[in-house]
Amino acid sequence: MAGPPPRIPNWRAPHPFNGVQSVVHGDNDFRVNLGTEARASRVVATLERLTNLGATNNFTTDNLLNETQLWEALNAFNLHTEGALQVPWCWVNQHVLEIPNQTSLPPGFTWDNWQNQNRIDTHTRDLLREFDHAWVPTTARPNRVRGTDPMYRFIVFMHRHDHEGGVRPHLNRVYSATIYDRENQTANWFDLWHRDNPDQRWQDVVAYWANIPNTWPVEVTGNLPMRLNRSVYSSLADVEAVAYHRIPPAYTQYAMINIILFYMRNSNENGGTPANPILMVPTDMLDKITGLNIFYLAKLIVVLFQAIRLSGQRNEFVGNLQITYHQIAAFFWVRNASLQHKVRQWLRDAYYGTDQEWLIDAITG
Repeated sequence: MAGPPPRIPNWRAPHPFNGVQSVVHGDNDFRVNLGTEARASRVVATLERLTNLGATNNFTTDNLLNETQLWEALNAFNLHTEGALQVPWCWVNQHVLEIPNQTSLPPGFTWDNWQNQNRIDTHTRDLLREFDHAWVPTTARPNRVRGTDPMYRFIVFMHRHDHEGGVRPHLNRVYSATIYDRENQTANWFDLWHRDNPDQRWQDVVAYWANIPNTWPVEVTGNLPMRLNRSVYSSLADVEAVAYHRIPPAYTQYAMINIILFYMRNSNENGGTPANPILMVPTDMLDKITGLNIFYLAKLIVVLFQAIRLSGQRNEFVGNLQITYHQIAAFFWVRNASLQHKVRQWLRDAYYGTDQEWLIDAITG
């Protein structure tokens, strides 16, 4: 006779972090502890690029974020507001998964040799222990009890679709995302580009989930191919109309990030039953700077900055000395005026009237 499932993990922080620290003057408001100097440096590099967005209208690789660093910054955003340790989280897969185009497969292609299986199988023993327990609906428990309730509602897979040709092939890739919802036992695939054969991308993603080898629990692997919904977004077409010129497909990276941040900010939104799901679908309205909602982008900047400063692995960003002010301004000063205004509002909420009020001017001028 089988025994009870292993005890559900008592997460100290969202994966891959092992601890948290309280925001100064915060009430039940925490940020992840980045843990190592190497990880802190990767988050610093991501934040430096985020604060530079919208400074010019030139589209280069300097405007894009490093794919290998995305997952840490996004998983850190699980703790973005007061009470975030008591609401469901998103598990963002470590790697951006390449989706093969079924009309131009490379010679010798098989699903077994398409990619290293470790790129998709990023689950940990603790996450698998969570899947041994039935999901507790947010309707019954909007506030989670760590060590008693499963914490991870959404499993997020980032995708890349590479296209041949173009004068700037490094900007010719399209990003998309598949998000599995344990609450509804459904998945959404988000297509964020309005050109380059969207129907083929959909067929490619369906084929991917139906065939790619992986060791995710059957709850995920069984539902992804069968209950995958398609959400097509036209927002970047609107961005082009506002900008009066074409933008490269790679800018879908920001729209992909926007979708993920939406789910993180709404993870305790009540869902339906698996038989009658209420799909959580973000509004098809993004910001004209990058295709990323400026409200979400500003909050992400503040969350990552607070995590860097509170974690303390990069000494040049810690302390109240004048040299610290100049270091922070040199790395993280927000270039875009509209974004600067939003970031300043978030920083005022955290630091106005405290001995760290100077941080507001260091980042936003």
